[in-house]
Amino acid sequence: MMLWFLSRTNWAASSLNSALNVFLVVDLMCSPKVIYEVIISPLFRWPKLVCHYSATTRAALPECQPNPPVGCVLVLGGQVIAEGFTQKIGGNHAEVEAISAYDGPMEEVTAYVTLEPCSFVGRTPACSSVIIKSGIKRVVVAILDPDERNNGKGLYALEKEGIKVDIGIASREVSEFLYPYLGKS
Repeated sequence: MMLWFLSRTNWAASSLNSALNVFLVVDLMCSPKVIYEVIISPLFRWPKLVCHYSATTRAALPECQPNPPVGCVLVLGGQVIAEGFTQKIGGNHAEVEAISAYDGPMEEVTAYVTLEPCSFVGRTPACSSVIIKSGIKRVVVAILDPDERNNGKGLYALEKEGIKVDIGIASREVSEFLYPYLGKS
């Protein structure tokens, strides 16, 4: 299994554990606390998180189609506190489901999402706007949305509001699974 973690600002590649084929891309100007939270601690949580990504995303099928099956997991203090997946057409997207499932403060919560949050209003509100309003300060996205209506715009909206955005965790696994469902909505 290969996992990628990309910082969208100042980054460099570093192989941390070749036995597990885990490669991280991290900000080199980190405090010891950030190094622990971003590098050391996640090594133990990522396999569990990837399982949540997979199970939560798959739970959306087949009802979510023609939308892609997207999963969102909210994590606080290393623990999964809520999760959501894309509902049937016209229903909530994964991010809205997960945010609605947790009623505590969001400032320390990290949202892990399999596909970039949407930035446009269609049958549902823009997920990037819902995340901004929720108070979440960090979002980790597996892959960019190739839909031309979005494709980076969701991440830009989050960053513009001061939300830290990382992209690439479990990107290979998520890309392989989501590829057949992208571009059909």
